[in-house]
Amino acid sequence: MSSICETFKPFGQASPKLAGHDLLSLTPSPGFRSAHAAATVRGMDIKAIPTLYRGVTFRSRLEARWAAFFDLAGFGWDYEPIDLDGWCPDFRIDTTVGSVFAEIKPVPLRALDPPTLRSRTLPSDDSFDKARKHWRHVWVLLLGAEPQDDSDYFAIGSLMDAPEDTEVEWHDMSKALGVGNQTALWRQAGARVQWKPPTEAR
Repeated sequence: MSSICETFKPFGQASPKLAGHDLLSLTPSPGFRSAHAAATVRGMDIKAIPTLYRGVTFRSRLEARWAAFFDLAGFGWDYEPIDLDGWCPDFRIDTTVGSVFAEIKPVPLRALDPPTLRSRTLPSDDSFDKARKHWRHVWVLLLGAEPQDDSDYFAIGSLMDAPEDTEVEWHDMSKALGVGNQTALWRQAGARVQWKPPTEAR
């Protein structure tokens, strides 16, 4: 398949445009900091568990679950497909209107205020920062611990603004990334990558 990037990535949140608002003046909500707290359970760091799915070893079970979700939703995908000047996207996802590069973090994007998600000016400790810096050149999708919305009109995650040299409208890409019945598909994806004890040798 494709080469694996050398460096591991941290935790965070962020994303697209909010019509009628000056994005540069938006300030982060308290939800931003609580998302970092979601990366721990009773003060213990959550460790990534390498997971094999469809012949690919993913760095974490969450990444493998997203791959299974993409399969169930009918999206083509490639894992860690390219290095983009300091950022190795977790996935390239192929939609009916083009490809988008996705970054995944184990944070609850639903818990964040929409202005915070759509702002391009999150604090310097934002772990989606590397991905967000590339929105002018490629489509960037930020994905959290689960799909963001159960509507088939809205994207499965937080889609950044349209790149400068694209003819595809933001709403068209967002709609192409929409998946109906996301909750049920997410459960099925979890079952596909669930840990199973090794079979005993006979």
